Amino acid sequence: MNMDLPEWNRKKTVVHAEYKKPISIISKIRVDAYRQKTFKEFRNNMYMTMQMGPMIRKLESLSTTENDLTTTGFNTQFDIDIADTNLMIVGFEYMNDALDVDDTKKRIQRYSIFKILE
Repeated sequence: MNMDLPEWNRKKTVVHAEYKKPISIISKIRVDAYRQKTFKEFRNNMYMTMQMGPMIRKLESLSTTENDLTTTGFNTQFDIDIADTNLMIVGFEYMNDALDVDDTKKRIQRYSIFKILE
């Protein structure tokens, strides 16, 4: 069995902004947004040999998976002054994952007969 993870990387970009006292009832507005890309390549190769009497069976199972994940999201927060001593925080968050998968699988079987030496 042979497993390999030759590439796995992630890049993330984030922006945020904060605005204090835009109007008298709102003490703060905050907005955050991000985009993240993750790429992963994974190889899983399996080799097996079985002997059944004079016959040898060789099996190879080769698979490669590439995952390309893009995540985007944002959140918004409002700090609202209800009264002199009360503050209400209201927010909204959104996130979306887009996964692109490319699987390649190959299965190879070989049979051979060997001669029994006397």
